Amino acid sequence: MNQSGAQGNSRQGANANHSSRNCNRWSLDRALINAMNDLIDLGGWKTDNGQFKNGAYAKLEILMKEKLPECDKKAKPHIESRVKLLRKQYDAIPEMLSPSASGFGWNDEGKFVTCPQSVWDEWIKSHKNAAGLRNKPFPFFDDLGKIFGKDRDVGNEATNVYDVLEEMDEEEQEVPESIESINLTPIGNPTGHSSSPTTTTSRTKRART
Repeated sequence: MNQSGAQGNSRQGANANHSSRNCNRWSLDRALINAMNDLIDLGGWKTDNGQFKNGAYAKLEILMKEKLPECDKKAKPHIESRVKLLRKQYDAIPEMLSPSASGFGWNDEGKFVTCPQSVWDEWIKSHKNAAGLRNKPFPFFDDLGKIFGKDRDVGNEATNVYDVLEEMDEEEQEVPESIESINLTPIGNPTGHSSSPTTTTSRTKRART
């Protein structure tokens, strides 16, 4: 092969790599979540316990290809494993905010869990699915709540993070002003800026007695 031919192949390879890099994790997750919403809207693809039925991942592969043609992720192992990981991470958040836990907070603008390091160190010992979620934005949380939120049981009560946040708001209204002014759980600065000009909203769950 002559030098010009080798250079041409090199450029083609570089372009292919560039295209692959453009298919980043955020784009993949956005396409996957949109595909899951479409699948749910179609109906008939979820079991009574909220799991996807057989054939659902193959259907997701088709829907993702329509939304993101440059990515060629397959139903197995790519899409199935990613859905399961996103579900585990999503489920870990309501568990941290549930009545059975204490010391955790939720930054609603940055979409991440907050807590002191000591609380986190103890929690992660027995809750491996929460790894990496402290102070780390989980940008698709609200979208996943529409997909997974109603499927989760915490303790003996069916709940989701929206129920927990509503309960936290009610608790805040019941706390005397002198106590309300105390910042019991520090909220880290969220990354980036809010897309809305309204005041930043953040919730901190108080320790339960």
